[in-house]
Amino acid sequence: MNKISSLITFILIILSVLVSQIQDGIFDQDPDLKRKQNRKGLGFEFHALPTAFLMEHIDHTMSIYFPVEYNNLLIEPQISYASIKEKIDYINNIDYEQTNTDLSLLLGLFFTNQSDKSRFYVGARIGKILTEVDYSGNTSQTDETEEYIVLAPTFGIEYFISDNISFGGEGMYMMVSNERKEEEYKIITKSNALIPMFIVRFYY
Repeated sequence: MNKISSLITFILIILSVLVSQIQDGIFDQDPDLKRKQNRKGLGFEFHALPTAFLMEHIDHTMSIYFPVEYNNLLIEPQISYASIKEKIDYINNIDYEQTNTDLSLLLGLFFTNQSDKSRFYVGARIGKILTEVDYSGNTSQTDETEEYIVLAPTFGIEYFISDNISFGGEGMYMMVSNERKEEEYKIITKSNALIPMFIVRFYY
């Protein structure tokens, strides 16, 4: 869990600095205009909502978004986390436990075009997915960690039902790659998927 904890801390520090820099750069604007064009918020993803909690694999977790507006730019960190633990108690007392942890940290950068009630955005999300598997028994314990690089061209549209709440649809073409080195060879894994999502955002 050390890599995951370190990455969470690093992302939170970067996000704090980013928000601070954006706020420092808009002091010369009219207060009303600044409030409308430069806001922060919180978003929730609802893709595959009816079946997400029934999925066995942790890849289907939903994400939380932290949108930050700056003029015609939308900067949006995204995070998802899940952990599954399986424990087997054998009669011969050789117990076995496995914990699968999945953490996704992405940063989206988008150019926006806004009309009266809607906003179109296009850009990309980039970041990492960390998966960690911990095996433990009465006599041994092993850890396995994989890192996946994510590049995801993205477009979407939001509809504002008020100044502070929007409903949106998004299409993300996610390209994921991983390279694992062994003693005499390396394994390169690449996967691509088009992922539609429904996102609700709250701005303040």
